[in-house]
Amino acid sequence: MNIFPIDNEVVDIMSAYDAVLFFEEAYYCGSISEKYASICPNVAQFAIDGFVKHGKCDVLLDELGFSAEKMADTVEGFLKDE
Repeated sequence: MNIFPIDNEVVDIMSAYDAVLFFEEAYYCGSISEKYASICPNVAQFAIDGFVKHGKCDVLLDELGFSAEKMADTVEGFLKDE
């Protein structure tokens, strides 16, 4: 099973959940999560929306919200809001 190109089996699996969170180290526009969000209303996207400066990977990931700690915080906040 692949997530791209979009597989109907993946859509069926995702549709069975209240929410599916996509964290992508990619630009928001044209991302895989954008494609899935267009057909699955339960998809929450977390992707890059803007210019990313050059720097150390771990620092940039943290600033963008993609470090393990920041993603865990995002998931916790998302679950609290549900």
